[in-house]
Amino acid sequence: MGDESSAATGEDLMREDEDDRSTKKSRMREGVTEASSSIDVAMPNLPKSYKDKLTATPPENQSWLEDDKEVPCGPGDIIVTTDGDIPSLELSTEFEQRLAKRWERAVIVKLMGRNISYRVLTEKLNAIWQPKGLFKVIDLDNNFFVVKFSTDNDYLHSLVGSPWTLFRSLLCVMPWNPNFCAATDTIDRAIV
Repeated sequence: MGDESSAATGEDLMREDEDDRSTKKSRMREGVTEASSSIDVAMPNLPKSYKDKLTATPPENQSWLEDDKEVPCGPGDIIVTTDGDIPSLELSTEFEQRLAKRWERAVIVKLMGRNISYRVLTEKLNAIWQPKGLFKVIDLDNNFFVVKFSTDNDYLHSLVGSPWTLFRSLLCVMPWNPNFCAATDTIDRAIV
């Protein structure tokens, strides 16, 4: 009988041990859950989706980009005429000035003797100009780019700062001109 009682006791101990282990696991799990709910964890900045980027309202420091919206057009600002089958548009002087006003802090740049991609140019301009505000780069034909600044100081710095070079090539910077045509215009002189 002694053997049976000790065997029963051994089985009882094993059951108690198993119950104790399962209880410990659940207690540990509960403890982790309780502990994690009381700790404030800072979530990393997750990248936004493409939709979020398009539909998000710009931060306050990007309000200068709002001038890319439509220009109000009044009566007589645009006159449409047709010469045979070919329509033509004539813009009033006031309307042209309203359109040009958006580009008063823009420069046209070209890297002489080299082709450069939009992304690389943007990174290099940010590195050499170190702007205080924001700027936007627009790719044109024939390796010309338009750079539009949010502040007057950055605009002036890009024009008169110093001769700019990228990859041992001269970066020509000139003020934006409404009559500039990237397909036909060339740079024939540079101030050094």
